[in-house]
Amino acid sequence: MLRTWSEHGFRPGVTPVEIVGRLLDADDLPDGRLSLTVRAATFEIPGRLPFLCRPARPILVRITTPAPGPGDPPGPRPGDLVRISSRLGPPRTFRNPGAFDYSSYLRARGIDLVGTSKSARLLEVLGGDRDEVAALPSMARRSLLSTLRRAAKDRDDGTVPFLAALLIGERDDLSPEFQDRLIRAGVYHIVALSGFNVALLVGLACLRERGVSCWRCACFSIGGSSAPAARSLERR
Repeated sequence: MLRTWSEHGFRPGVTPVEIVGRLLDADDLPDGRLSLTVRAATFEIPGRLPFLCRPARPILVRITTPAPGPGDPPGPRPGDLVRISSRLGPPRTFRNPGAFDYSSYLRARGIDLVGTSKSARLLEVLGGDRDEVAALPSMARRSLLSTLRRAAKDRDDGTVPFLAALLIGERDDLSPEFQDRLIRAGVYHIVALSGFNVALLVGLACLRERGVSCWRCACFSIGGSSAPAARSLERR
């Protein structure tokens, strides 16, 4: 896809691209920024003849953008249809000896492209119905994370991040060093397809009540829209 874009003047990390898609998740970052996960439906590359790209499959994009300020419109919620301008490129890993393999980490999460946006005003919530179904995984993850943190009683021993990764795929709180050790040991799959046991129970109940198609829905919703989850579902 990026090769086709380059024929229309696209340069990774330089050319601003307008993205329209469904917001799946939004996380607060410690530096006053937001990390947005968008399931992109269209990309538009500016130029004398703008190039509109509609991928054959949904593309997951992670974008960092400044959090809305006092004079900005309120930030979007998971499930909203959004439009945002961002400078995109493939995930990269800096070639420093022993550096964390960031690109492999993102691929394990199903992220295809990463980007940055300079202003919260470049993000717009479009009209139309909010997709409550798309928002459910994010809401469920946040609820379970809050429960785990309350149960841990402010213990800082890495237990909560690891349990969250196993249960709901919330791997952002795992330290880069720990994730790198999992990848190097070849056991990253234990957190790549999270919530599998829960999805199995829900899927079996759905199979009994509504048929096979519900298995895919349950497993994909709980396990998250990651590449390992998709490959697992293709075998069922």
